[in-house]
Amino acid sequence: MEKEKAKQLNGLRKNRFWIIAILILIMGTGYWLVNDLKQSDKDMAIETVLPEENDEINTDSAAPKPSITNIIFGAQPVLSYQINPYLETLVNRFVGKPQAKGSDIKILTKSFIKADIGNVELKWMNPDEENLILELFDNTGVKLLRIETRDTKIKPSQINQAALYYWKLFDRNVKLIFCGKISLNAKKQ
Repeated sequence: MEKEKAKQLNGLRKNRFWIIAILILIMGTGYWLVNDLKQSDKDMAIETVLPEENDEINTDSAAPKPSITNIIFGAQPVLSYQINPYLETLVNRFVGKPQAKGSDIKILTKSFIKADIGNVELKWMNPDEENLILELFDNTGVKLLRIETRDTKIKPSQINQAALYYWKLFDRNVKLIFCGKISLNAKKQ
């Protein structure tokens, strides 16, 4: 009788081990599925294909246009400072790199600048005075300005509202040299 009880007790211990192992497996699978679904929701919300470093960049638009309308909070649109994931990736590619590979153009403006309205100046060195293209975008990716220039600086007067802006500089072959961002504040009175 004692041998039977010992066998049953031993069998229960083995079963308990398998039950615990199965429960852990089920909980782990559930956790993975929940997090995978959350990530899928995020991926669906921002469906942007980010370019690789050597990819050609379409200059006609900066990113897919979001379907969010600006929410007004006081006098400032709350979403006017929301980052654009596509343009943010481009900006991050140039942080700490004032000069693009294979280019003589050296950017003198920081990757991210904060300025008051009317005090924005974008600067670079253009030793060969080559034709450059400057494009300016709002934070939703809408192109506000496209200028061809041989100058070494530009004061864009088109950005006259407090918000987040992005700018790109291209060489004459329309190869991206730099992408930066500007946080524009209302003038202090």
